[in-house]
Amino acid sequence: MDAPWRDAVAEVWALGDYASIAPLIAAPAARLVDSLGDGHGRSALDLGTGTGTVALALARRGWAVHAVDVCGPLLEAARRASEADGVVVAWHHAAMEDVPLADQSVHASVSSLGTMFALDPTVVVDEVRRCTRPGGLFAFTAVPRTGVVGEMAAVMRDYLPQAPAGTPDPFDWADDEAIRTWLSDGFDEFGSDRHVVPWTFQTPSLGIDRLFEASPLHAAAERMIPAQAADMRRELARVLEARANGNRVPIEFTLTTATRS
Repeated sequence: MDAPWRDAVAEVWALGDYASIAPLIAAPAARLVDSLGDGHGRSALDLGTGTGTVALALARRGWAVHAVDVCGPLLEAARRASEADGVVVAWHHAAMEDVPLADQSVHASVSSLGTMFALDPTVVVDEVRRCTRPGGLFAFTAVPRTGVVGEMAAVMRDYLPQAPAGTPDPFDWADDEAIRTWLSDGFDEFGSDRHVVPWTFQTPSLGIDRLFEASPLHAAAERMIPAQAADMRRELARVLEARANGNRVPIEFTLTTATRS
């Protein structure tokens, strides 16, 4: 990834208030960490580590962790958390498309809701294939296009400028067909499971307001269309209200695993 793109991506990810959406982030991360089990001195690569939720949890379970993220402020927050917790992680300020590790240097490569936002999924998979030892695990979580998240994304697409041709679809990281295509060379023993985490809010409107305060992608989207932002929020709140059971909606996520052949 060249420097201008890297800096633009990093600026977007720095907009988030991750503590406010911690429950939604924590559930997929916990499932992912549990799928790896204890490290017993083995090494892992965490792609798109963000504030380090997965990396820190793996380190506590005995993994020697390398964590990569393009956003400097998020990495700094992760470093502070690791120092406060007395946990050792090797933090790398880099794009997941350009991992600064040697070939076949880790026993597992993981990402929780990180690879979804790769600028080039095939390059990320190439990096995972390169860095992971034969017999090692590639495990990642993603959000499917079905359900309330996909419905809200469709609403936002109607408001936002059309994405350039060839822009990857983040939801493909929860699509078995797309994943099997990406992993057809160098991976086998493919498996995928679906899980649900509840999103709780006081009212649909307040839930959407909090989402735009906490989610970097939503904050960035709103900056693109300031004159239409209020209309977009109202339409998203209607989607949330229609999907809600009381003051909560189920948010689906997938956990996919494959073995490096």
